[in-house]
Amino acid sequence: MKNINIWMDKFINYWKLHEVDDVLDLFTDNVEYWETPFNKVSDKSSLKKEWEYVKNQRNIEIFYDVFLKNRNKFSIIWKLKYLNEKNEIKIFSGVYLIGLNNDGKCNYFFHCCESKNN
Repeated sequence: MKNINIWMDKFINYWKLHEVDDVLDLFTDNVEYWETPFNKVSDKSSLKKEWEYVKNQRNIEIFYDVFLKNRNKFSIIWKLKYLNEKNEIKIFSGVYLIGLNNDGKCNYFFHCCESKNN
C-alpha cells in the first residue's frame, strides 16, 4: 500500500465509519503525529484519545487532492464537512503533510493550515 490514494481512501472510510482502531492501524507505532502545528501526539494511546472525537461526527464528507509528491512524502489539501452532536454543520479545510514508509504505513503526519469555514 505505497499509494497515497489507497492510504487516504482507507483513512477517510475508517473515519466515516468511526473505526478508530482501523485508523490507528494505518500509522506506524512510532509515528510522528502533529494534530496541529503546536500539538504533537506522543504515542498511539494518546493518538487513540485524539481520534475518539470523530465518534460525535455524523454525515461526514471529506474531499482531498494530492498536490505534491516527493518519493514517499505527500502534501494533501482537504475539506471536511460534518454534523456535530448539536446537529450543527461544521466545515473545515487545510493541508496534511504525510510520509509513508516502505510498507505503506504513515510514519509522519502533520496537520496544518486549517481554516474554519462556518
